[in-house]
Amino acid sequence: MSDRNAELAKIHIGKKQLDMDQQTYENMLWTQGRVHSSADLDEHGRHKVIKHLENCGAKFIKRKSSISVSGNASHNQISMINALWANLAAGGEIIDPSNAGLRKWLQNATRRQHERGLGWKSPKFLPGRVATKVIEQLKCWCDRTGVKY
Repeated sequence: MSDRNAELAKIHIGKKQLDMDQQTYENMLWTQGRVHSSADLDEHGRHKVIKHLENCGAKFIKRKSSISVSGNASHNQISMINALWANLAAGGEIIDPSNAGLRKWLQNATRRQHERGLGWKSPKFLPGRVATKVIEQLKCWCDRTGVKY
């Protein structure tokens, strides 16, 4: 995503966060950048509008990529899977909290994403995109059962 597109996205996220109606949004654009549409803002105008939105309470969090360059699960993803599994085990939600239990669950949970329907037996072998789905599954499990993560 180009800087321009990322900045325009931030502006629209800020508009949504601050629950601005269209008229208020257009008035803000005119006041801050002398334009009627964010697409017409130059770089200086985009920065000014983003700063104004931040001052009004919008929060923009830059997220680090959770997928490694090689396409395999990143160290952070592997750690998150293990931590979520441990939290579920501590909460009494897992019958076999061992690494073998995690491997068995993981293989069953990832069969559909595996090209041969086998599933992956270890978080370190997961593709990044599958690791992301596994993390979301574990988070949903935590939410359903009231386990903190």
